[in-house]
Amino acid sequence: MTWLSFFLGYFTGTLVTFFVIYFGYRVGEMNKAEKNWHEITEIDKSVEKEMEQLKVLRDNKG
Repeated sequence: MTWLSFFLGYFTGTLVTFFVIYFGYRVGEMNKAEKNWHEITEIDKSVEKEMEQLKVLRDNKG
């Protein structure tokens, strides 16, 4: 009967370890995606500002 408890303990420990690794990996991926999202929105804001400046220049020439 002790062999069963050893097997269950080993199986449970292995399962918990895999879950910790899996969720740790997912958190890391989500942090990368969030960082990329912030970079993209900053670029979008910069592009919008530049387009506004070009519109003002175009309107001043016309």
